[in-house]
Amino acid sequence: MFREAEHGAQAGAQASELVLDPAPSPERIARVLGAYGFADPQAAYRELERMARDVSRFGLVSPRTRAVLASVAPRLLARVAATTEPDRTLSRLERTVATLGAKGAFYRLLHDDDEALELFVRLAADSPFLNEQFRRNPGLADEVVDLLRTGVRLDRDEALARMRASEGDRFEAIRAVQRTGLLLVGLRDLAGRASGMAVARELTGLAEAVLVRLAELVLEEERERAGPLPAGVRFVLFGLGSLGGRALGYGSDLDLVACCDMTGAADPLAVHERMERVGRRLVERLRTLGLYRVDLRLRPEGSAGHLVCSAEALERYYAEPRAQVWERLAATRMRPVAGDLERGALLLERVHAALYRRPIEGLAAHTRAMRARLEAAARGRWDLKRMPGGLLDIDFLAAYLRLRERGEPEAARDPATLEALRALSEAGALPAQASTELLSAYAFLRTLELRLQLAEGRSVHTLPDAPAARRRLARSLGYADTRRYRAEEALQQELEHTRRTVRGWFDRLVARSSTG
Repeated sequence: MFREAEHGAQAGAQASELVLDPAPSPERIARVLGAYGFADPQAAYRELERMARDVSRFGLVSPRTRAVLASVAPRLLARVAATTEPDRTLSRLERTVATLGAKGAFYRLLHDDDEALELFVRLAADSPFLNEQFRRNPGLADEVVDLLRTGVRLDRDEALARMRASEGDRFEAIRAVQRTGLLLVGLRDLAGRASGMAVARELTGLAEAVLVRLAELVLEEERERAGPLPAGVRFVLFGLGSLGGRALGYGSDLDLVACCDMTGAADPLAVHERMERVGRRLVERLRTLGLYRVDLRLRPEGSAGHLVCSAEALERYYAEPRAQVWERLAATRMRPVAGDLERGALLLERVHAALYRRPIEGLAAHTRAMRARLEAAARGRWDLKRMPGGLLDIDFLAAYLRLRERGEPEAARDPATLEALRALSEAGALPAQASTELLSAYAFLRTLELRLQLAEGRSVHTLPDAPAARRRLARSLGYADTRRYRAEEALQQELEHTRRTVRGWFDRLVARSSTG
């Protein structure tokens, strides 16, 4: 043990000296960096040399930056060596560092904060997407480093406050705050500082801040264009799907329904025309900013309906037979996310009264049929969302039980799948064992899906086929090689078990013979 410690100390000293050496020989580079597992030590040294050079805007080279990097180099290289592909990890880390305005401050952070060191190495190893965000947005890394040092988190309210406080281009401020918030969430995710479900809630809160601020600005534009709106008129954005269920992933679409309450309007048709303009403008702004894709197909009558529906039309749609069963299942995850949230909560109560008013004939059969159609659209066997026993099994089960129990207990109306399952279990509508196993499965599948998306920066749900990519995924989630299984095999075992468990409960609870 003492020999290993002595060897590690010697290797660390050699790494520091290598960074400080102005002209090391190729043999020395190969000896020192080869010990850290680099396949190409010469290329790795060139990355280190670029990291050590810090030239000010006046063309001055800072020797202090090289010294600080040298002090952290032993620990930094040891962390890089522990990743699945050290050469690639160091190269990505150098590209992130190249965007910094103050490299020395960054290296001091790594020197003083071991968690930050681990975090940025994992960023380089496991998320090319986040690395690319840093590369494309010079200066962003400095801001993120400052926020990490101060411990500030951009939750919904903090992000919204920063958007409102900006004195520059107000729409560009939305983009900038969202981008910074996304990086902070991703870094916390990689560092294991937040569970998968906490990450999903943080991503949802960030999207809500964007929608709230956009709604404020677009309504302000409308008032400037055509004058004040009648006193009782209110605009509300409802979220459905993952947005409504507080379970957004990286790159998720936003399922939206826009609604206006025209209480007290002397000319409802004219007011509705203005609200349609607000809705169109909001969607255009979202698309122009390029932050989220928008899906409006869940609104009443789908693409054949108005972009912005009236409060009366929304309530009436679910009170009448026109709403299909799949639309009713989707509506169980509806909640107000922007606009007048207080009025939105009142409107949602009216929608719930209509949605849960009477039992639905053939509910189980309709639920199974809809689930089967989505299952047929699965992209490969290991589509975490659509596969048998995947996330949609649990989401559909929660929606089915909400409708079967006609919204009782009231806590089961929570649009978040896990909260609804807990409430249904406490009320006896879901076996306790089913609740425990489904809650665990949902958290596991969601965490796995988020890590896939974090690597690629888009809403991907299917496990990669390439063995190396599967191994990187497993290692990023904390799986390790054992005598019995490699890391990726252990992940596969847990996934197989989870899939069987979830599909088993779905088949039992949404039974073919059920009259519900």
